[in-house]
Amino acid sequence: MAYDKFLKMTEGDWRKSRYAFVISSLKTSLFEISSCIEDALSCIDKLGCITAEMRGLRNLYCEGKVLDLNRQDNFYCLQIQNDKSDVSDSSIVKQRSDAWHKIRNTAHVTGSTCNKALGLETLKKQQMHYKQVFNEEHVTESPSKELQMRFDYGTANEINCVATLTGKVLPVFYEQSSYFEEGCYTCRNGFTETMPTVIVSPDGSIRNNNGQIILAVEIKCPYPGKTFTTPVQYAIPKYYIPQILCEMAALKTDKLIFLSYSQESTSVLEASFDESIWTLICKIINDVYGSNHKMPTKLHPLIPTLRQQIDE
Repeated sequence: MAYDKFLKMTEGDWRKSRYAFVISSLKTSLFEISSCIEDALSCIDKLGCITAEMRGLRNLYCEGKVLDLNRQDNFYCLQIQNDKSDVSDSSIVKQRSDAWHKIRNTAHVTGSTCNKALGLETLKKQQMHYKQVFNEEHVTESPSKELQMRFDYGTANEINCVATLTGKVLPVFYEQSSYFEEGCYTCRNGFTETMPTVIVSPDGSIRNNNGQIILAVEIKCPYPGKTFTTPVQYAIPKYYIPQILCEMAALKTDKLIFLSYSQESTSVLEASFDESIWTLICKIINDVYGSNHKMPTKLHPLIPTLRQQIDE
């Protein structure tokens, strides 16, 4: 930001510097913009409350920033099973539990590793992923301290985004529906019966009053304070496309809502299933991680086509 740039160009009290007028003007402008955004968000909240009341769902709408999920009738969460429980249905296994980790570790590809597993990042990263899942050599890829900090922030704030979804979004835009927490699913849509094993863990699903899944849910909580970026995402980043398609395929729904959360606001984007992109993803994963798997020495020939279709 220009404000930060000019501050760094000063020494001591900026009010006595040659840039005092510019810095003061920028500071005033930033304050006015922040006030305008705050007023706009307040108006949106009030409009949401009125809309929910008109739909007869005022009891589900949370005006303000504090919501007790234990009293939210459109929120259904999973319980952590004890170690002795025999859970045959992985969809009800609590995410990040020991049982969930055990199931997930059997996967050749997961939703969150799909982009890398396909080779959409780099060939080197795809090869490292291949070695990890087939145990060809002991490969560890620990996240950096900064990356781990971002992961931890996202995990800690996911519940806040769920509260926003159930307390503000659903009563206004998706009436007569509820949020259900999800475990993990073995995705067989487009894959062979034995290999590869593709396991995805959606952040949840939206179901109608009959319990039918109408939307998959994917939540992202961008780490705050990054310069030259908006606090939330207003378009789904391309590297998440394989992940959300995996989730829609696993939940057998053709729609997904992508929520990008910050403490001040949350964006909600709706995505549709793309059969042509999914066919390419399945073909590449089957070829690289299927029963005749072999460590890739070059990117799959369909990768340029896949990139092009994702870009479109």
